[in-house]
Formats: sequence, C-alpha cells, structure tokens
Amino acid sequence: MEDGIFLNLIDQDDNRRASIVSSISEYVDHIEPYADPGELAAAWPRGGLLLVHDDGVLVDRILSLFEERFQWLPIVAYRQNPESTRIVDALVSGVIDYLPFPITNEAVRQRLATISERIHDIKVTRENSARAKKLIAKLSQREEQVLRLLASGMSNKDIAKVLDISPRTVEIHRANTVRKLGCGCSASAIRIAFEGGLAS
Repeated sequence: MEDGIFLNLIDQDDNRRASIVSSISEYVDHIEPYADPGELAAAWPRGGLLLVHDDGVLVDRILSLFEERFQWLPIVAYRQNPESTRIVDALVSGVIDYLPFPITNEAVRQRLATISERIHDIKVTRENSARAKKLIAKLSQREEQVLRLLASGMSNKDIAKVLDISPRTVEIHRANTVRKLGCGCSASAIRIAFEGGLAS
C-alpha cells in the first residue's frame, strides 16, 4: 500500500487480539483493534486491510456490512487449524487471503508484502462493484428488469415480449435507467449492470 501497511484487527477474543497486536505490530505501520463488527461500523476505517478471526460467523457479518455501506476493504482471515473447505468457502465469499493461527512473524511479513502488491487492482474492482450496486438500487423494479434483460443481449422488442409491455414503454424505461445511472448511453448502463452483479 502506498502509505505503508495499516491493519484493522477484528477478533472477539480479548486475549487472542492482544496476542496478535503484540506479535505483529513491528511488521506493520499501524494496527487498530476492534472487538466486533459493531465497533468497526461505529469507527469505520478510511483504509487498510481487515485481519479477521474466522469463527464461522464474523467474516460473513463483515461482508454484509460492506453490502450495507456500499464500501469494501480487503479481508485477510485467520483461524486455528482451518479445514481446507472453510478456506475455500472464505475465499469464494470475498476474503483475499487466509492465514493459519497462531500468526507467525514470517507469515505476516511474506503475506502482507504479496497482498500489498495486488491490493490496488482488487480494491478498484470491488469499489466499482459497490458503486454500481448503489446506482442500481436507485432504479425501480421495472427499470432493473429492463436493465437485466438489456445486459443479457435482448432488443427492446424482445424485452417487451418478456415483460408483456409495449416496445415504446421499454424505450421509456431504458431512457430512465440510463439517466438514473448517470450514463451517456446504454453501453455504459450495461457495464454498470455487470459490475453490480445484475448480469453475468
């Protein structure tokens, strides 16, 4: 990261949290501890990595916070003796790396250096996704349907048949959608649909 390594540590166990802060603080520029997602939400960090204890619930709660706030920070999860299926599930859900606990100094040094190199591209992608979801949330249900079908490659005439409305009504919804998304054309609106997960 450009300004050094800033960690936000979220762990509900006081002793484990204190142990991690003590063992890795010399390898990062700053580490901010939080007991739970509520504390994190109340003092939302401006940047950095989230180092999160994966107790089976905590990572999902934080990912839900990202959805609510339309914001994203990279998550590195950790757990003692994690099963490979749990690591895979966490990575699929949006975690960018996974460390075994106890976290060793060598692991922190190597992993954080690797993560820092690729974090910019990941951050841009996730922030674009969050921005797109925020824009899509402004659409009416019908406008969202039109955008989804438009992104799937359908013409106005095809969309009209699927939704059982006239092609002219589709044109109106399409124009409103483009305007609400702040786009200059349908192509830009389709890009937002893909970034926001409305189309795949």
